[in-house]
Amino acid sequence: MDAIAWLTVVLILVTMFYAWQNRRMVQEMRRQNRPYVYIVFDRRLVIRNGGDRSAHQVRFAILEDAHIAGAILKQDSFGAPTEFDRVPVSSVAIVRHGVHPLLPAAERVIGPAPFETQTLKYRVCYQDGAGIRYKEVLTEEFPG
Repeated sequence: MDAIAWLTVVLILVTMFYAWQNRRMVQEMRRQNRPYVYIVFDRRLVIRNGGDRSAHQVRFAILEDAHIAGAILKQDSFGAPTEFDRVPVSSVAIVRHGVHPLLPAAERVIGPAPFETQTLKYRVCYQDGAGIRYKEVLTEEFPG
């Protein structure tokens, strides 16, 4: 084999290695650049997209329900609420029907913060703009 043939083989091997490395880099970038939808207690209960891509067709399935404050049942003499109706998170319209779309860093309010310590366990399913689907089971602890 002459020198040109050897150089051609080396060039082919280097090109294959470069293509393999490039493919791994693209896969890693896709993994990092994605929506990340979750429910969080932040002075109130909200659905948030902490990712850097929009989330579409966001749906929730509540696995372990928690309760938030609903309608005011009693007020003190100054008009301040003293007793609230307890509403399951699973019954709130935005949780039942989902969200479409949820932009990066956006949030949708579910309702006021829970008053007692509770755990909400849920499954969230959504997809990004490219149609890649995500499904996660998450848990949120609410301080009392």
